[in-house]
Amino acid sequence: MSVRGISAMLKRMNFSFTKATYTLANANEDAQILFKKHTFVELKKQMEAEIIDHLLFEDESMIRSYQALQYNWFPRGKQRKVPTCGKHEGAKLFGAINYETGEVHHREEEKTDTAAFIRFLQDLLSVIRVRKSP
Repeated sequence: MSVRGISAMLKRMNFSFTKATYTLANANEDAQILFKKHTFVELKKQMEAEIIDHLLFEDESMIRSYQALQYNWFPRGKQRKVPTCGKHEGAKLFGAINYETGEVHHREEEKTDTAAFIRFLQDLLSVIRVRKSP
């Protein structure tokens, strides 16, 4: 059979030519739901009542140099997921976003250890203090 014939047959069998995607292997859906429905609501109330000055969301990330995923045939709606362990080299980043203003502060580091996180927090605090000063 030709490539075109095989493609047509796979389509008739309800397959689609789709690229696999990454998925977070250790995501905790219950914790995410609790945060959205309770913790986040309470934090916003405290911010509106001026109990807290800033609501910041912080995350560290490593932009990894994974090999590119290729297209493959999968049953429709059943895209392949490739678990990842995060052991590849790449850029290490810290970042925070101010919920109220949308401002983003970030810092690139050689590694994501405690000392690097403390440097990021010191930078972030100095920016917040400068903007808050009259």
